[in-house]
Amino acid sequence: MSRTVLNKKEALSILRQMPSSILFKSTDSNKVYASECFEKDFGIIEPNGITSSALTFYDPYSKKEMLGRADPFLLVESGEQLAKQCRLQTQSRTMNCYIEGGMV
Repeated sequence: MSRTVLNKKEALSILRQMPSSILFKSTDSNKVYASECFEKDFGIIEPNGITSSALTFYDPYSKKEMLGRADPFLLVESGEQLAKQCRLQTQSRTMNCYIEGGMV
């Protein structure tokens, strides 16, 4: 059985078409990509991706911004599995979300 390895462009294309609200990024970049569903849900209109600074994650209980070691992207990049409630804010909308993350 041969294994097919996708290049970055092919992987981005497939992830963007996923029928759910997802965010994804490369560990070597600050650029964040979103599925078409995420863009629709959160009102994002950035064809070339957005930077992680355009997304703000808050703890839903303390209301504090999730910075440093609490940042979801940094947690996943450090190898941790992520599954938690948060409040996600973009330029257009803010919503309570359940987020899950892992390396692909």
